[in-house]
Amino acid sequence: MTYEFDPELAPMLALLPDQSSGNRSLTEVREQLAEYTANAGEIDLSGVRIRELSVAGPADAPDIALRTITPDARRSSGAVYYIHGGRYTVGFASMRDDANVVLARNLGVVVIAVEYRLAPENPFPAGLEETAMPDCCGSRRTLTHWASIRKTLRFKEIAQAADCVPPSPC
Repeated sequence: MTYEFDPELAPMLALLPDQSSGNRSLTEVREQLAEYTANAGEIDLSGVRIRELSVAGPADAPDIALRTITPDARRSSGAVYYIHGGRYTVGFASMRDDANVVLARNLGVVVIAVEYRLAPENPFPAGLEETAMPDCCGSRRTLTHWASIRKTLRFKEIAQAADCVPPSPC
């Protein structure tokens, strides 16, 4: 089956990761995603500040790295908690800075991107515990983690945003 596409998009095809082979190792997929992100172009950081911090992880787990994008013109005490795609096996908190900067700047809220632990190095439920919202997976471990994030970043309301990235289907 063939699909028509806008010819103006044709140059973008060279920038997309090669998804033709399912035989790539996890290391190769991670390296390819990092390279793709690094070559995506410069991001306009005007009107925002980015910082890295860590909060206590769930009980018996290491601290969790967070990447926060704070707008200079904050209009709300809310925040967006961003979970990168990759099916808990690939990806990193900064890989969608392009979109998260726009969210922070346009909505006037802090965007929090989590650097959750990846499988298989960190078996299930490690990544899920570090990304789950307390109202949907309210385990004691998750609630302790969220209490730490709220105390550190001082926000009242939170929305969750997530995406899916190639080569992993959602």
